[in-house]
Amino acid sequence: MQRKCHVDIHRQLIIILHRYCGVQQHPHHPIGIETRFQEDLELDSMGLLTLAAEVENHWQVYLDEPPEHPPQTVGELVALIVQRLQEQRRQTEADHDA
Repeated sequence: MQRKCHVDIHRQLIIILHRYCGVQQHPHHPIGIETRFQEDLELDSMGLLTLAAEVENHWQVYLDEPPEHPPQTVGELVALIVQRLQEQRRQTEADHDA
């Protein structure tokens, strides 16, 4: 189940990158988990802000990544989204049990 969640999030991130950040699909360089936002996709600060806002809107989570260590790769962002979704689910369950 965890693997499927990661794959689904990865697919959605690619859609967000194309639709909102202007990243073009390159047939010889697919966007993988090791793809770096700035170096490989050439996202500038505005592109990174757009990405963060769209991710938060899409999954209804607050990323709250440390400013000194933001996600650098697609895989790091997928892991952060999974972590935030798990935290949100645990909080919802705790609120429900209370």
